[in-house]
Amino acid sequence: MKKFAGIKRVLDGLNGTNNDCSSNQDINDKLTAEDFILAKVGRYGLPYHATCIALDHVQKLLAIGTATGAIRICGKPGVECHINHETNAAVTMLLFLINEGGLVSVCNDASLHIWSIRQNKPALIQSLNFKKERITAIHNPFGWKWLYVGTERGNVYIVNVETFRVSGYVIQWNHVIDVTYKHNPGPVVNITSNPQDENKLLLTFESGICVLWDVRSKKYTQTYQMDQATQTITCVCWNGDGKQFMAGHWNGATSVWNYKNSKKPEELQMPHGSGKSSSENEKNVCCPILKIEWYTGKEGDIPLVIFSGGMSAGNKNKGLTLIRGRSKNLVLSDFIVDFQCLLSTPRMAELPEPLALFVLLRNEIVVFDLLGPAAP
Repeated sequence: MKKFAGIKRVLDGLNGTNNDCSSNQDINDKLTAEDFILAKVGRYGLPYHATCIALDHVQKLLAIGTATGAIRICGKPGVECHINHETNAAVTMLLFLINEGGLVSVCNDASLHIWSIRQNKPALIQSLNFKKERITAIHNPFGWKWLYVGTERGNVYIVNVETFRVSGYVIQWNHVIDVTYKHNPGPVVNITSNPQDENKLLLTFESGICVLWDVRSKKYTQTYQMDQATQTITCVCWNGDGKQFMAGHWNGATSVWNYKNSKKPEELQMPHGSGKSSSENEKNVCCPILKIEWYTGKEGDIPLVIFSGGMSAGNKNKGLTLIRGRSKNLVLSDFIVDFQCLLSTPRMAELPEPLALFVLLRNEIVVFDLLGPAAP
């Protein structure tokens, strides 16, 4: 009996302890404002409805724009931030001010923004609104303080990235085209400067006209245009030596031009044409080439051409093709939103080596190693 009496005393002690705790620690079941403070938990995966990407080749940063006005910036493990435009307008273009700690964004409400990413939390520095002219192309040569802004009306404005003010120097569409061409050439779809001379600017318009503009003398020097309507130019990129440029065409063809000769291209190919000869391919019409990049590398390197689009009819906006020398490889047949190469140096005049290829699809980002043994 003494044994059970001891157990009873232990149980009574435990019950007493619980009663003391409950009486001393009252539970507060009332909610306060502090219970509803929002806090970042985490973000995983690709942002919803991604629309464009940009790379900083020096800082190794990737920016992703979305249709909801958000921008995700990613770097090394642990480096990530998220910013939003107040208007929630879709982000259509992104451009890093490489190694300067700046990011330029364009939204579909004709607004242009510059962000500072030098601090832990990126900050919006300034915004410009072009109101009556939707922005269709931007370009900033590495190391330059000028940002070229092309619009849907065919004009090119020049913005100082340090003050973010529009210069009085405007490239008007009617000053760019030949006097024999009386109609507006349409929106500016591509702006790119000669790697060896930034004063030589290639302007491509939606109508297929491509113009070489001399920034210093403020006049056009060459106009490049194909005879057939199906061969209108859709996009261009320079060779690193500054002597040639490559163009993508509406019918899926690619061409190489000597910038001093605007009469005809030096080379014309149909990468995904079904014809057995070049003459047969000229009669075929594939989907338009939407974006093209050309890297010749240093002496002894095999040239690399990358383009999106250009596949057989019925595959608009689909396909990413890599061409190394004579080897052609369709690496993706998906819908391509955007792509860009990570380069060994942002100085195009130094003939940079492409290190990796970032491809934005509808629901994912695919990265290809361009140096490894399994490189496409």
